[in-house]
Amino acid sequence: MANTMSRYQPSGTVTRLPDVVDRLFQQSVLLPSFFDSALRTETARPLLPVNLIETPDAYIMQAALPGINPDKLDLQVVGRQVTIKGQFQAIMPENGTWIWHGIPTGDFYETYTLPVDVEGGQCEAAYEHGILSLTLPKAENARPKSVKVTVKS
Repeated sequence: MANTMSRYQPSGTVTRLPDVVDRLFQQSVLLPSFFDSALRTETARPLLPVNLIETPDAYIMQAALPGINPDKLDLQVVGRQVTIKGQFQAIMPENGTWIWHGIPTGDFYETYTLPVDVEGGQCEAAYEHGILSLTLPKAENARPKSVKVTVKS
């Protein structure tokens, strides 16, 4: 026996509009990145593919930035906020015309909020093979502490 309830509808009858709309929403797949970018009110900008990895003492943030000049990146870390700013540049040959335009161009910035505060002055950044890696040490009060248990007799 089924665990869900559904409205009885004899075959050969007209389908009610609310039932069609309900079925449409149940079977839809929404792409969040499309709706996020479509609903933004600010100037359109590329969304960076980013990984965030947690270790006991730090966060490691990896951002895919192929073709970026690392000297032109602006990184800011304040409290829990990490901001990455830069510019994608595509080189257009003289007398060239775009046929496809899939590589982002122009200024970009992204601000990420980490789960806990980090030590901004101790952060390290490295750029290798198009991947920017930031090591963001957690603030001392956010690091796990070991507590020794004493047995009382």
